[in-house]
Amino acid sequence: MERYKQIEALIARFLDGATTNAEERELYAFFAGGDILEHLLPYKELFVWFGEGIRDEAPAEEPLPRSRRRIGLWAAAAAAAVVAGILWLWPQVPEPAFDPFEGSYIVRGGVKITDPAIVRPAIAAMQAQWDEGEAIQQAIRDQLLQSEKESRFIEFELHQKFLK
Repeated sequence: MERYKQIEALIARFLDGATTNAEERELYAFFAGGDILEHLLPYKELFVWFGEGIRDEAPAEEPLPRSRRRIGLWAAAAAAAVVAGILWLWPQVPEPAFDPFEGSYIVRGGVKITDPAIVRPAIAAMQAQWDEGEAIQQAIRDQLLQSEKESRFIEFELHQKFLK
């Protein structure tokens, strides 16, 4: 009876994950035998499977020969080189050039014109007229400034004459 109490304690420890390898082998050997109490029978299939079934189900994996491993490494390196080459040679999508007239329009005769072939030259002509107008304004400013300088000089000379 003492033996069964020891087995029950080992089962509890096994289910808690606290058994050693030697204790587990003891459980496997016990359940592989024929003298098992009825309340322990539900555990028999489990421990027989652990004792014998695991070894039968898990075939030993043979390591790949060195030549097959090398082929796998070369294949992986070749695939990486192909991907790198494709990414390097992939045509780059050029960014669209900046168009300062994009979205511009003109109105002629009450009609809105958005065709860039018409709008660009019209805007360029308006810009040229604007620049020409600014140049004329600057020339007039320069003439006025010169006239003002001359009138002040004359005024200064006259003032000097009267003071003498």
